[in-house]
Amino acid sequence: MPNHVHAIIIIRRKPTNKENHLGFLVGRFKGATAFLYGKMKRDGLVPDIGEHLWQFDYWDDLISSEDEFRHYECYIRDNPRNWSRDRWGTVTAHMLGVEGLLNRPKLAFVASQGFPASALAPRCVEALKRGTSVPLGEDAVLISTFTSAQEREVLHRALAKKRRVIHVCPQGIPPEEELTADQKLALQEKRLLFISPQPSGSRLNKKVATWCNEYVLRQAQEAWVGDISPNGMLSTMIDALIEEVGGSWT
Repeated sequence: MPNHVHAIIIIRRKPTNKENHLGFLVGRFKGATAFLYGKMKRDGLVPDIGEHLWQFDYWDDLISSEDEFRHYECYIRDNPRNWSRDRWGTVTAHMLGVEGLLNRPKLAFVASQGFPASALAPRCVEALKRGTSVPLGEDAVLISTFTSAQEREVLHRALAKKRRVIHVCPQGIPPEEELTADQKLALQEKRLLFISPQPSGSRLNKKVATWCNEYVLRQAQEAWVGDISPNGMLSTMIDALIEEVGGSWT
């Protein structure tokens, strides 16, 4: 597919298998293809689609019956003809607010679900070494999905201080009647931008939420985190990003 791959992988029990053999196989596949992509891009043999060929994570499902196997087989075979219905989409497909905020330096904040806002103690992740090493100032745009309690607390504080904000909405941009007074004022004062890969009123989808969080971290020149669930989605993303660019936790 133009932006993703489907595969059915059969793993047979062997003493040499890794503890997480599927993850091992996917990692080898992504590493080998990324290496080839980089070489072919430098030689001008493939289009330049950016620095990164793959996302951090992958999605898997255990096939437990012959009927389920046939279902996935048909889905993979017929997937190209359904490309126009691809549900990932561009994160900026839908926008409300000041589009120019996308061109400003960005500071990301992410935190996992399940942690109270009262426990908020942000930490910096020095993982995005793009441009100057000088810390971003008050003019930087705060970017996040603002879905967890700690993220919403940071949004509340930022709007109260009249900071510029990009709100990435996995479920689509909220309708006007659901906006808070602070959000409406920020829109009027041209310091808020809502963006989403989905139309307003869409259902929350874990894959889309992951896609949006990765966009947040990829777009930022500086990243801050609240409480992160060990081995969760955000933890996996951040650790992979640190390993990729040689960053560190502060």
